[in-house]
Amino acid sequence: MTGATLSTASSSNELLKEIRARTVDLHRALDEKVADRSVLSEEGYVRFLTMHARIIPAAETWLAGRREFLEIPDAKDRLRNGSLQSDFCALGIPMPAVENMSFLNEKTSVAGICYVLEGSRLGGAYLASLIGQGGARHPVNFLCQGRERPLWRTFLDWLSSLEQSRANIDGAADAAENMFRTYLSVLD
Repeated sequence: MTGATLSTASSSNELLKEIRARTVDLHRALDEKVADRSVLSEEGYVRFLTMHARIIPAAETWLAGRREFLEIPDAKDRLRNGSLQSDFCALGIPMPAVENMSFLNEKTSVAGICYVLEGSRLGGAYLASLIGQGGARHPVNFLCQGRERPLWRTFLDWLSSLEQSRANIDGAADAAENMFRTYLSVLD
């Protein structure tokens, strides 16, 4: 989605390194699949928003009920479902049905889920700039939500503060893989 500047805390973060290593191919596949249809076209943009709308509501509802998520700086400001709904409203189309997210349970890692969602926010900022430069008149509340804040950096700092045990690392990487697979499955 985009290469971000990493905080110094991330350079020694085994959790981050493992999530990246285990999801790099899934991440690349998702980026390629998204790029199949330009977000500058209305069809491509609606397809992109629909992909997120099938996942974000369930993922964020689950996150909002997790103590670990609420410990992330600006946790509630990270939630983007309201911005997503606003864009669907501006487009005059209903939100689609939410995907089955049954892998979300008490053992799923908040860190892994948030890694994918926060990375998506970075990609969204990049896409919003493309849309602006391309002259498309799409509503971009979802893509720009939180853009003025250092949410990626504070997420990485939080991630580096977590226990770097093998169980935590594996749980986070598994959750991130599940999120990428779900995104891939809902993107037609």
